[in-house]
Amino acid sequence: MKEPDDSYHAFLVRIPTIMCGEGTCIVDLALMRALLKEDACLLPALLTPGEQNYCLKWRNPLPHIAARFAAKRALIEQMRIEEKTDITWTEIDIRSTPEGAPSLTLEKRVLDYARQAHMTSWLVSLTHARQYAGAFVAIETKRG
Repeated sequence: MKEPDDSYHAFLVRIPTIMCGEGTCIVDLALMRALLKEDACLLPALLTPGEQNYCLKWRNPLPHIAARFAAKRALIEQMRIEEKTDITWTEIDIRSTPEGAPSLTLEKRVLDYARQAHMTSWLVSLTHARQYAGAFVAIETKRG
């Protein structure tokens, strides 16, 4: 079997996976609505253009926006990178698989941090109800 070209990937494939963090975040939709109304620049600061397009296609985009914010917040807390001021919310992108399930894509400094910490995958579940939106995030790592 041919080894992958990416040496980082090749290294991680050989090491067993363990769970290194899991977290949840719940967002009050009324508070999110007020914050978005108060600051027109908040939405582009929180969501990538693709996430904004996805959320804004819904009749009521607020629960979808809040759930994505909750997922990003839970991930940042679990990665313990809250204090790193150079990290931006848009370096975390929540996309949908062809089946419609949410998936996290990390970019730039957030991805660099994950690689340094040997984090290999991150799983996300989103939910929303009448008053709240929430997310559950699990992070796996490979350790020797």
